[in-house]
Amino acid sequence: MYAKLQSGERFDLLSNEKVESILKNLHPEYNARATFFTTDDEWLSVIGCISDGFALSYQAAGSRTVYYCERMLTHVEVKAILACFIQGDARWRAAVSWKRSSRFAAPALAIAVAVVIISILVLLLLDLVKWF
Repeated sequence: MYAKLQSGERFDLLSNEKVESILKNLHPEYNARATFFTTDDEWLSVIGCISDGFALSYQAAGSRTVYYCERMLTHVEVKAILACFIQGDARWRAAVSWKRSSRFAAPALAIAVAVVIISILVLLLLDLVKWF
C-alpha cells in the first residue's frame, strides 16, 4: 500500500495520521490529486481540497475500467472510504454510488469509425481512378 501525490511524491506504509495529512495538504492550485494504491493496477484517486470537497475515482485490480463518484464528498466521507480501502475492507465501494467512466470506449469507437470512413473513401477513389 502506498500513496502518490500529483507532484510525484510517494508515501509508503500509510497510517490514518498520514492519510489525514495528505488530505489536508491537497490544494486545487498545486498537488490537487493523491492516488492510493493497493497494487500497481488497483487504486483510489482523490482530487480536491477540504474546503471545496473531494472527487473520487478508482480502478479495480485486473481491470482497465475506471469508476468515479458523481458527487463531491466531504473530508469525513473521504477519510472513512480511505480507511476501509487501506485496510482491504471492500465496504468502501458501497459507501457511495459509482459510475463507469467511458473515457476509454469513446476514443476507440471514434478511431474505428474513422478507419471505416477512410476505407470507404479509398475504395471510392480507386473506383473513380478506374473510370479514367
